[in-house]
Amino acid sequence: MANPLKVSDLGGGSVVVRGVLFFVGGGMSYVMNTALFELLTTGLRWPETMLRFVDVEPLIVRGAGWPPTGAYAASLGSVIALSFLWSYYINFRTSVAWHACAPRYITTVGACALLNYTIVQLLLLQAPTREKLIILIGMATAAGFKFLSYHFWVFPGGKPTGGEAPVAGGTDGLDG
Repeated sequence: MANPLKVSDLGGGSVVVRGVLFFVGGGMSYVMNTALFELLTTGLRWPETMLRFVDVEPLIVRGAGWPPTGAYAASLGSVIALSFLWSYYINFRTSVAWHACAPRYITTVGACALLNYTIVQLLLLQAPTREKLIILIGMATAAGFKFLSYHFWVFPGGKPTGGEAPVAGGTDGLDG
């Protein structure tokens, strides 16, 4: 009988496995990013429609009324924080302690977030009613560079090099 697949087995060193998990994480990031953006600006439209369909009064009908620039900064920041956890613990498992990966992660994510944010803001000026498509374009533009950086530099596979501290007692990242 084969051993069942565990979450800790995912995201090893295989570029294919990492690529699939990166795509899955990107999909989750897109959903979280657009939902939070809508919640902070105009409000989520689909839950209201679904709740009214089943004859339940929605509690949140309108968004917070934030301007798109601030709402996107907040939604992107939230997704970035959650993405680190996904990347370190699931997608790009590494023997390097989380605190050794964090500066490289911050550098890569900062560059990609700046690129993403700039593209989204410039495109929103041209097509302000196409937020979801524009957010997808912004995220997709940074994804290629981000994946390669994560795979080879931020969360390297194999043994730590030089001054990087290995994780004590395993790869859970909490001990190192």
